[in-house]
Amino acid sequence: MPGIYRPGAELSKHCVAQVSSFLHYRVKYNGMMKAKSLTDEQLLHAIRTGEFGSDVMASRKKVAVVMTQDWCSDWRSMESWLCDAVGCSEDLDIYLVVYNKLSCFQDFLRLKENQWRNDQIPYVRYYENGKLVRVSNAVPREAFFSFLGISI
Repeated sequence: MPGIYRPGAELSKHCVAQVSSFLHYRVKYNGMMKAKSLTDEQLLHAIRTGEFGSDVMASRKKVAVVMTQDWCSDWRSMESWLCDAVGCSEDLDIYLVVYNKLSCFQDFLRLKENQWRNDQIPYVRYYENGKLVRVSNAVPREAFFSFLGISI
């Protein structure tokens, strides 16, 4: 199938993976925000099944997956405060996908726009105890934390 995602392909030129433990990878985005990255296998799983696996959705009690394109001005606004959320709770994981830099861009875009029916960026999926509880697009800091049930 043309354009099919290939495991092992470069995920993002803007992200530099750092091994933080044997099983987890952390991502440094533009030198400031630290969030978890999604592995090739996790991205492929979402593309094939229409949802992230339980290893993402239930990696902590609360999970936010932020999907964006690097040129998006709304993302830049969110990025300016999102670094505050990383590490604010031991019960929270934040994943970042800069999907216009993925080799599987077209496949991921079809998932996001056709299956998830969201053509706005950034797009955020919020999970609690492994279940999808909310979705949003660009939101202010207070709303993001509120959606996660975190007081700031």
